[in-house]
Amino acid sequence: MNNVLSEEARLKIAISINQGVFTLVHNVDTGEVLSFVSIRKAAEFLGVHQSSIAKSVQLKGFFCGDKGYLVYKSSTTADEIFSLESYKEAISVKDIRLKAKHSETSKELIRKANLDKTLSEETKQKISLNSKNAKPVLLTNNETKERLEFPSVASAGKFLNVDESYVRRCISSNRSCKGYTLSKKSTR
Repeated sequence: MNNVLSEEARLKIAISINQGVFTLVHNVDTGEVLSFVSIRKAAEFLGVHQSSIAKSVQLKGFFCGDKGYLVYKSSTTADEIFSLESYKEAISVKDIRLKAKHSETSKELIRKANLDKTLSEETKQKISLNSKNAKPVLLTNNETKERLEFPSVASAGKFLNVDESYVRRCISSNRSCKGYTLSKKSTR
C-alpha cells in the first residue's frame, strides 16, 4: 500500500509510536489514512460507539464501518487485513458495507423529492400496521358503548386530540379520556 501522509499525520504517528500501538482509520474510497492515539478517538471521529470498534478489532483484527472506513491497529498493515479470510468473507456475505447506499447529493435529491409528498390514509395505515412498535388501542365510548380501534397509541391520541403520552397514562391507570375508555387490544 502506497499512501502519502501529511506532515501533521507523520508527526502524530511518530508521537504515537513512542507511546505504543495506535489506531489507523483508512478511508477505503479515497485511500486516505488517519491515525488516532486510541480507539476512543477513532470512534469519536467515525461517530460510532468505541466498544463496537474495540470488539471487532479484538475478534477480527479490523472494523469496517458503513461509511467506507476500515479501522485497525498500527501493528497490522492494511494489506494484511485485505488478505484476511474474515475480511473477504465479510465483504462477500455483505456482513459489512464499505460504501454508503446513497451519496450525500443523492440523499438530498431524494429528500427534496419526498418533501411535498403526502401519504394516503391507506398507505399510513399499512405503514402503521407493519410497525414493530405499534400497539393496537381500543376506544369505547362511555355513553354509546361504540368501539373504535386504532393501530397505535399515536393515532388514538390524534383522534382524541391529546398527546400520546397522555393516552398511555390513561391506558395504564384505567382512566377515561374525553368520554372514552381506553384499553390495549389483545393480540391473540
